[in-house]
Amino acid sequence: MPAIPPSDIPKTAGPILLGYLLNYGLHGVLTVQTYNYYNAFPNDPTKVKAVVYGVYILETIQTVMITWDAFQYFAFGFGDASVLSQENLVWFDGCIMDGAVAFVVQTYYAHRIHLLSKSKVLMGVIVLMALVQFGGAIATAAIGKMVGQFSNRDKDFVAAGIWLGGSAACDIVIAVSMTYILSSCDPGYQDTKDVL
Repeated sequence: MPAIPPSDIPKTAGPILLGYLLNYGLHGVLTVQTYNYYNAFPNDPTKVKAVVYGVYILETIQTVMITWDAFQYFAFGFGDASVLSQENLVWFDGCIMDGAVAFVVQTYYAHRIHLLSKSKVLMGVIVLMALVQFGGAIATAAIGKMVGQFSNRDKDFVAAGIWLGGSAACDIVIAVSMTYILSSCDPGYQDTKDVL
């Protein structure tokens, strides 16, 4: 007779499953955005195209990796609650790849902000924040790889806080800077200025 899974398994499996489903949906959105970029900006510089397509490739690889993780949890480990606490590839696809993509995008925006504002200090602050969050992502991954179980991941609280908090702070600085820089420019069109 098969073992009956514990009654609290939805509390563990539910968030993991929802995370995977959201990732698939967001990857679909990214696919549409990449396709629209391909059609709308065929004459962009090669460096910009490399960033866009490189990020898309990394995100596709990550989606393949999380599919493998999901299969480990929900197919091979079906009904076994202990499987849900295993790290599998999350240390790499959830930490290092996310941190790397965030770093690439944040430094790209730092470069764009530098072009618009001519401020090396602001660019430097954003790049430094991006480096700090990427370092936090690598530290979180290293701890996760060593620990190997989600139930023992309380040791990476500081590293994860530096990674996720640093990334959020960097994104806020980018958003505020871009809004301020673009709103102080005169686009020549009132509708554009109203949107900004």
